[in-house]
Amino acid sequence: MARFAVGLSLVHLQSFNSIFKTDCRKECGLAVRRLSFLFALPLCLVGIGSAQVDPSAGIQMFSTRENNVDLATSSITVNFPIRSKTGKIPVSFSLVGNYHVYGETILGIHFLNVAAALQPQLQAHDYGYSIKYTNQQTTECNGVQNDHIFYDYVIIDQTGASHPLPTTIKTDNDGCFTWPTTPQTTTDGSGLTATNAGTIYDKSGVEYATGGTLTDSDGAAISSSTSGNTATYTDTLGATFLTATVYSHPALSTSDTYVYTDASGNNQTYTVAYKEYTLRSNFGCATLGYVYPDYNDSSAPAYLPYTITDPNGAVTTLTYEATPGVSGAPYGAYTTGRIASITFGSGGSITYAYSQNGDSQGQNGMDCVTFVVPKLTVTVNDNNGNSSPYIYMNSDTGAASPNNFTVTKTDPGSNETLFNFSGEYQTQAKYYQGTGTVLKTAITCYGVSGAAPPSRANCPTPTTTPSLPITETDVYTSLGSSSYNEVRTTFLPL
Repeated sequence: MARFAVGLSLVHLQSFNSIFKTDCRKECGLAVRRLSFLFALPLCLVGIGSAQVDPSAGIQMFSTRENNVDLATSSITVNFPIRSKTGKIPVSFSLVGNYHVYGETILGIHFLNVAAALQPQLQAHDYGYSIKYTNQQTTECNGVQNDHIFYDYVIIDQTGASHPLPTTIKTDNDGCFTWPTTPQTTTDGSGLTATNAGTIYDKSGVEYATGGTLTDSDGAAISSSTSGNTATYTDTLGATFLTATVYSHPALSTSDTYVYTDASGNNQTYTVAYKEYTLRSNFGCATLGYVYPDYNDSSAPAYLPYTITDPNGAVTTLTYEATPGVSGAPYGAYTTGRIASITFGSGGSITYAYSQNGDSQGQNGMDCVTFVVPKLTVTVNDNNGNSSPYIYMNSDTGAASPNNFTVTKTDPGSNETLFNFSGEYQTQAKYYQGTGTVLKTAITCYGVSGAAPPSRANCPTPTTTPSLPITETDVYTSLGSSSYNEVRTTFLPL
């Protein structure tokens, strides 16, 4: 059985007592594995405290991205804007999608998860941020056997990226562990702080509180209210910014709507429709001796967002990767859940194709150890007869210590760029004319936790993988064979 990361954008923190005493895997059953693909107002506190967190999702700090792809992890993040508005607190609303397969182990049981959530997300400071645990274990508490302890808490931002809280935080079901009474700040330098009341503060002091209200230091506020399947968002002037009607378990006849009123008093409506699929993978990890079995959710259909229709009637269409080597799906077609194409209503498209490129640690476009895509081909079509393929070959097999690897990009003109990474962090980029002549070299050195970065010669393949918080970057750039110039950036501790 697969486990699927659940979209939480419209869920507001209710109370830490209810959060910490809920194991939604048991309470929400099959809803957990289906809701990741839905624009959903979840009917229980799915994922608040849930261990389903893709560490590669969203826009990672200091990441390298092209064509919606995090080059180090192969995670794909897309954003479909709905509305934006200036004001005391500028606010926007988007549908945010993360597409990536990753492994998870919970209480000794191994799963492949597919992070394919397309979430409705109000974007203003830390609005909609959520708190989750990423690990759990059982122990005895006050004579109670099998007490669940939840730990390794993170704050999830609007893109789906996770920011770790102190590892000392532990909570449980039976009262042996409680959330600290003092505010807890993320350890990666993002400057986010969580309190025991469920309130989250960003680095500028803006407060996102229980109940879904965001307040800045001057008292200006953005809020939301929910009635049934409808959420209404109110801006700092007290006007309705947007009304979202979404469904937890959509059928093919059910569509979600996002409505706002324009300056002329006319309603502008975006509509999301769904298509039925059966979720199944064929990466072959268990067959090859790795611990993660393929998922095959043939017991129930998955309704995936299929079309987004804008107020002018233009239709954006999403398709998903067909599961290689299988047929006869009980519901719709088999899909892995990874995005295959986006065809925009305004014209043009972008497609994603996944393949193995000789990586023996998996099949059909995934490494079973690192969960990267060994060869990812992204093709951009401008609707004017131009089709431009970009090929990214990722060598990360998890064998190197420290985790140094390369990503080789080939652009539509057959020019290569060789990226060096250490973990998530790009340490060098060499840009070639074709494959032979170096046009440009950029080396990035990282200083961690106040320490000075290494010397330039040691940065492309460092002896220690950089880690957050990063407090300094030294970037050395050379054109052709010229000498390097240096740009030093320091980041003040938060």
